[in-house]
Amino acid sequence: MSVLSLIIKREFIAKVRNKSFIVMTFLGPLLIVGMTFLIAYLSSVNKGDVKTIGVHDRANVFVKDFKNTEDIKYVNLSSLSFDKAKDSSSNAFEGLIYVPEVQNVEELATKTTYISDDSPKMDFLMNLQKVIDTKLNKENLEKLSVFELQTRITKKKRPILDLLSRFLRHQRTGLKEANKKSSISKILPEGEILI
Repeated sequence: MSVLSLIIKREFIAKVRNKSFIVMTFLGPLLIVGMTFLIAYLSSVNKGDVKTIGVHDRANVFVKDFKNTEDIKYVNLSSLSFDKAKDSSSNAFEGLIYVPEVQNVEELATKTTYISDDSPKMDFLMNLQKVIDTKLNKENLEKLSVFELQTRITKKKRPILDLLSRFLRHQRTGLKEANKKSSISKILPEGEILI
């Protein structure tokens, strides 16, 4: 056993006394901290810039949906031709959102493009996708007349829940004559209509 402990002690001392081990013991953590500060500094350098993005909407669907934020300003270029809008966006703007004229609104999800010399940030792309999805969902709901029904249900959600709880409470009481002829219309107060 003593031979094994001597070998381990010798190998440990040989590694610890090595100059590279001593240098990296102190330099390694400093390099990690330095890289962290460098990344934080470089990410904060571009934060104050306001990016201007052109919107060329031939379908006139999304022009009002792109709202200016503290980082991004949208400019409507729909009155220009596509070539002029593309040229002016490459010179004066960060990029151009092109919404083509299509027959079916659902095609806009795949045909809307962002044209830029630089690659956009992930936050911007997610925001762009959210605006498009929200608008298309609203258009589809309006087509199906569900939007109006959903609004009515949302406004009347509490009375409907109260009505159902009264009905269930009435059922649980075990009133035999109520159970024989029980219907939801008997529990409804006068003038209330279930959608």
